Amino acid sequence: MSHERTVEQLTKEIDHLTGVRILIRWTPFYGLYLEDTETGSRYSLGKTHKREILRPAEQESICRGLHREHWIVLLGLDAPQD
Repeated sequence: MSHERTVEQLTKEIDHLTGVRILIRWTPFYGLYLEDTETGSRYSLGKTHKREILRPAEQESICRGLHREHWIVLLGLDAPQD
């Protein structure tokens, strides 16, 4: 099972799994950023596109940057080792 997702897929999956809406926003000169609608936390993605594929490590970084570390396990990015 691949854990590579686009920015858009990641936000939709987070919404589906947690009920928390993550908005994809754009700012001139700085590019895309994600905004957590509950906490107001933001995560800058820079000059990228919403259909850009994110590696699992990047997705983990986004979860940590939004102060939602528990999402890492929900998204299957850091499954507990037996």
